Amino acid sequence: MNLTEMLLKEKETFFNFMKEKYPVHYKSNLFLRDVEYAILIYFEKKKIKVNYTQVTEAARGLIEAMLAKGELKKINKNAFLFLGDFIKEKEPVEESAENE
Repeated sequence: MNLTEMLLKEKETFFNFMKEKYPVHYKSNLFLRDVEYAILIYFEKKKIKVNYTQVTEAARGLIEAMLAKGELKKINKNAFLFLGDFIKEKEPVEESAENE
């Protein structure tokens, strides 16, 4: 299995991992360099050694697949609008009725 296939299989996990460092949410801008860096760190944490060429290819493959599915919209060659609805958002905290 190549890196792109692994990322597509683990897409939700990868983007929730990426969200820890970058502001990734519905309709946020997603930059190619951020995706590449997140892929590098993601695979390092999984103890999978990757080089820059592999990271670049995996990022392009992931982005192309997500563009085809409508999960990204291209802004320019290095920036995309994130339209994926699979990122887990923090649950809103309900206010308690202390003053009743």
